[in-house]
Amino acid sequence: MKTLKIFITLLMLVAISFAQNEERIGGKILFSKEPISNENDPGITNSFTQNDYIYALVILKDLAKNFWSYPIKAEDFQLVFEFLDEKPTNLYYTNGRIKGAELEKSIISLEILPNPSKMVSYNPDNPISFKRFGVNDQGSDGPIGISLRMKSLPPGKQRVLVKFNLNYSEAAKGEFEITSSDFRMFDQVAKNLIDGANKTALKSAKMPEAKKVDKDLENKMIQAIMNSNDWKTGFIKGKSIIKLVIIDPDWEIRRNQVTGAILHRYIRAAAAIKGPDNKCRVYNLFTFQQDYVGGKFQPLKYDGVGDNYEIDCDKIK
Repeated sequence: MKTLKIFITLLMLVAISFAQNEERIGGKILFSKEPISNENDPGITNSFTQNDYIYALVILKDLAKNFWSYPIKAEDFQLVFEFLDEKPTNLYYTNGRIKGAELEKSIISLEILPNPSKMVSYNPDNPISFKRFGVNDQGSDGPIGISLRMKSLPPGKQRVLVKFNLNYSEAAKGEFEITSSDFRMFDQVAKNLIDGANKTALKSAKMPEAKKVDKDLENKMIQAIMNSNDWKTGFIKGKSIIKLVIIDPDWEIRRNQVTGAILHRYIRAAAAIKGPDNKCRVYNLFTFQQDYVGGKFQPLKYDGVGDNYEIDCDKIK
């Protein structure tokens, strides 16, 4: 009987949640050539050409955070582009991140095909952001991905239905049309957006914070990097290591899963490196380890390196 009551209670909670989400469906998306902040802005339009920038204003029927039924700090949203004049009709999905104060709003500004020099979509500190993926950004979300999808459209006037989804529910939708004699030119639009994203990333780039300060260990790490094959073969494009910080508070010990015997210990660091082109890059994940042999840890060994990003050399202190 107790189990049945719990089951009925869960069904009721699911039904309530579903009903609440149903009430929230029906928001709208407005479009403009410059960023706008309200639905009465005179710049609102749904007609664009290949030379226009495109921005969106999402107007929800509830606060963004209320589309989830549990405490959150940041959540995903999804944009669905339905190209109505393609036969058969094709869909394009792109995911973004919404966080902070934006969750407390019912009106949200989005960049669709923005001015590259003013774009903020790829700044991770921005409350609305998209991620970049793949070789030459070919798999990127947001404006870059949208422009790459646009380049495959046939010439002429194209109608595009855009849906804004929160927590797997359609929270808002809107439609615009765009005209181009040759949509292949959006390949250049994508390149401009990638260049803009790179410049934004450069402005916001910074060194990770040190979690442990040990000058002797830091010097040994620097020597291990410069003695590695990754450095000698140019996989790490560097001519000098400007700064290294340890990003773990201490060593992490790895043990044999069966016997519990110590195998080795490892620790991670990040380093700012100046390359042959005199540009600086932060390699944000170097790993090092010390094998455990004969009851003691052996000399430090370089273990591998992760991704990197460009940084203004003057920011490295």
